[in-house]
Amino acid sequence: MSSSIRKIAGLVCLALSAMALITGCSRQLDINRNPNDAVQANVDPYLVFPGAMSGTASNVSTGNSYLYRWLGFIATAAGTAPPAAEESYNLTTTYGTAAFTTPLDLNEDLQFMENKAKAKGQTFYVAAAKILKSLNFARVVDVYNSIPYSEALQGLNFITPKYDDPIAIYEDLIRQIDTGIAMIKTYDLALNPNLKVSDIMYGSEIPTALTTTDHKLAWIRFANTLKLRLLMHQAARPERQAYIQSEMSKIAAEGSGFMLSAKSASVNPGYSQALPSPYYATFGFTIAGQDAGTQTANNTLLNFLKVDSDP
Repeated sequence: MSSSIRKIAGLVCLALSAMALITGCSRQLDINRNPNDAVQANVDPYLVFPGAMSGTASNVSTGNSYLYRWLGFIATAAGTAPPAAEESYNLTTTYGTAAFTTPLDLNEDLQFMENKAKAKGQTFYVAAAKILKSLNFARVVDVYNSIPYSEALQGLNFITPKYDDPIAIYEDLIRQIDTGIAMIKTYDLALNPNLKVSDIMYGSEIPTALTTTDHKLAWIRFANTLKLRLLMHQAARPERQAYIQSEMSKIAAEGSGFMLSAKSASVNPGYSQALPSPYYATFGFTIAGQDAGTQTANNTLLNFLKVDSDP
């Protein structure tokens, strides 16, 4: 082999070695990839659960304030400028759309949690996702009537999901809650990691001994109460009476009952004066301890409660 050929062969080997070295290091040197970003494949259900539950609770307590004003439940407090769109009746197609987008955005998180939990055999997280999704879907139906449901939350499979009949949605929500109840009754704590911490609503019902009887009962009563809420929303419709009675009989036969006054469905991910709950910050006091002052109870609601002797 001539010296020139040997030089060329050496250069080729050197180039190939350099290419292999660069290829091997490319991932480590990629400045466009943040190693601290969450990757879906590495996100477990227990990491999604607290945020989805806290977001749902926040939306339930403060999300539809414009509806509360329209219905006469609350009023703008003195010294606070009222919402211009409401006062002028200048309502556009974008008015109040958070009542649609926020619950469905939360349900996207819950659907992700459900899919991941199902793949891992974590049946409690599957059940909790079904129950909380039912709550969020029902709230959107209550405002918009027909909404995307059967084809919703499926990503690119249905870019423009169809709008389903509200009665059909309500009935399927009841079925989803029933499925959740059945799964909660039989879940294994050992297969549902970090539940005592991630469940910011009833995790405290799991004592040091790690028995799940009270935890299961609390969730089942919450689910039954949610079913009762859906049935009450149909109570004024004569054609729904047979269905309502049938479902009420199923709840009675299940036997766990409803939420007790001493056991609310409140969540607490670690609220404090510096980090208050959204409800407290909206209707109570600011971080500085001053009256939030933007909303107040409406006399219409107060008189209604007085007539019914509601404490």
